[in-house]
Amino acid sequence: MVLAAGLLLAACASEAPFEGPKDKEKGSFAKTAFSLKVQADHVIKTKAGDEVVMDDVHISFHRVNDNAMIDNYWYGYMPDIVVLEEGKYTITAVYTHDKDDVLYPANWDTPYYEGHSDEFQIRANQITSDIGTIKCVLKNVMTSIVFDSTLTDHMSDDSYVEVKIQNSSDVLNFTKSETRYGYFTIGDEHTLVATFHGKIDGAETSETKILSDISAGNHYRITFKLHDYKGENSGNLNMDVVLDASVTTTDINGEVSIEDMGMGDTNLGDAERPGEKPDEPQQPEQPVVKDAPVITALGDVKLDEPYEVTIGESVVLNIQSESGISEFVVDITSPTLTPEELEGVGLGSHLDLVEPGNLKEALNGLGLLEGDSVEGEKDVNFDITGFIPMLAALGDGTHTFTLTVTDANGTTSKELILVIKND
Repeated sequence: MVLAAGLLLAACASEAPFEGPKDKEKGSFAKTAFSLKVQADHVIKTKAGDEVVMDDVHISFHRVNDNAMIDNYWYGYMPDIVVLEEGKYTITAVYTHDKDDVLYPANWDTPYYEGHSDEFQIRANQITSDIGTIKCVLKNVMTSIVFDSTLTDHMSDDSYVEVKIQNSSDVLNFTKSETRYGYFTIGDEHTLVATFHGKIDGAETSETKILSDISAGNHYRITFKLHDYKGENSGNLNMDVVLDASVTTTDINGEVSIEDMGMGDTNLGDAERPGEKPDEPQQPEQPVVKDAPVITALGDVKLDEPYEVTIGESVVLNIQSESGISEFVVDITSPTLTPEELEGVGLGSHLDLVEPGNLKEALNGLGLLEGDSVEGEKDVNFDITGFIPMLAALGDGTHTFTLTVTDANGTTSKELILVIKND
């Protein structure tokens, strides 16, 4: 029995000991292996002034064979080295202003940017150190509505434009005081519908603009204006009110202007326009005339006429340029905002936003300029809201800001005349 026990022990000793399941081999991924770019340089900022914060980009590692998310970090808190099991991976990078990573069906000021890396390999006991740049691009549709002064002078205060993706129940209503951008998610449906509802000099009016073949990553800026309007005392008002809508489309991800459909391409039409007959022969197309820069006041603010402004009110002008801004200057004429007062905040009465020179820091601080220059930009907001408390502190008065913008197609000049009354 002793001999048998010894032989049994010897046999057991000759086999490999039991170690349990063997862990998979692991490798490492260096944070410096990739760089991030959020394609948000000129429009991604919301009108609230939020800026892109690279630390708030959400980074997630996905295993290729089953697309499972293996690990994730906010970029600002990502470790220098991430340990992963060997295999093939991709990285998804997502940026939203409120860090909720939600692609809303329709919401205000909620751009959603997403980017993906190419596949890369994690190898056992090695560090992956270079997978290139991950570019986050806009994944929803950006929309803004502009009411031309020809319309705002006649429309009721409760008028609005309802915007939605066709066949969707998610709607955003743009009033004339709305300054935010609307963002929509498109799925299988690629048609945007914008419908004006309201009264024009007391007459109920409803007109629709339909945009087909819309694409994520584009900004659709729709301008409503009156067309061939004969006045409020010209008989049957319903026969006189005709709305037009023009669309300017900007490719945010490519930073180029795609088209300006012009005031004639309206697709307006719950009913035919007065005087138009379906069987009339089509007129030959007119040659496309490129427009000089367009300067528009957002909200209730008026241009080229005195406008009484209150403290806390948003005063924002939008500049659109088909070919890119080459010159943009602002001249300030004010009885109280003297050169000495302006010098106290680092400014002068003549501001050059293309070549700001030593005024750049002060312009950025007051929100009048974003970055180093507006040269080449096609869609720029000039936000003068930060000036209003300063003007009010100097007492009552009328202050004129003359904007002159030039591009390859011409020059446009507009006056913003602000009236301050403290009583």
